[in-house]
Amino acid sequence: MNSSDALAAKRYAKAYALSGKSGDAAALYAALNTAYESVKNVEALFSPAVSKNKKKDFVSSVFGGDKKIISFFNLLIENKRLNLLGAIVKETKKIVNKQLNKAEVKITTAYAPDAAEKEKIKKAVSLLLGVKTVDAYFETRVNIIGGLIIKTDDMTADASVSGGLERLRETC
Repeated sequence: MNSSDALAAKRYAKAYALSGKSGDAAALYAALNTAYESVKNVEALFSPAVSKNKKKDFVSSVFGGDKKIISFFNLLIENKRLNLLGAIVKETKKIVNKQLNKAEVKITTAYAPDAAEKEKIKKAVSLLLGVKTVDAYFETRVNIIGGLIIKTDDMTADASVSGGLERLRETC
C-alpha cells in the first residue's frame, strides 16, 4: 500500500470511529470488522468491472439492517476506496485501542512461559508502553537464546540475548 492510500485509510478510519456517540468506537469497530470479515472474499465487490450500483445493491442486501455500515460501504464504493477496507479496519482498531488505553503486542520468548510468567511480562509491557491493558500473543523461538522481543504496530523492543549479541557484533 502506498503512502497516500495509508493516509486515506487512516482518515476514513478516524471519520468512521468518530461517527458514533462518545464511547461507541468499540462497538463501531466490532460492526465494521464483522462486516469486513463477511465480505472480504467476495471478489465481485472489489472488482472494478462490477458497477457501483451492483456493489451498493449487494451491500444493502447483505447488511440490510445496519444503516451505518451500508452508508460507510456506499461512501467507499462511491469514492472508489473499497480496496482500502482491510486497512481501514486495522486503523479503526488502533483508534479504539488508543481510546481504551490498550495495546496489542506480540511477545517472542526463547521458551514457553507459564501463566504466572505471562502475567508478569504483560504487566511489565503495560508499564513500558504506558497503557492500562495489554493483549499479548506469545510466540516461542529458541534461536533468540534468552530474553524476549516485544512488537507492537509501531515499535520493536529487542531484549533478547541473540539481539544483544548482534548489536555487540555490529559495534565491533
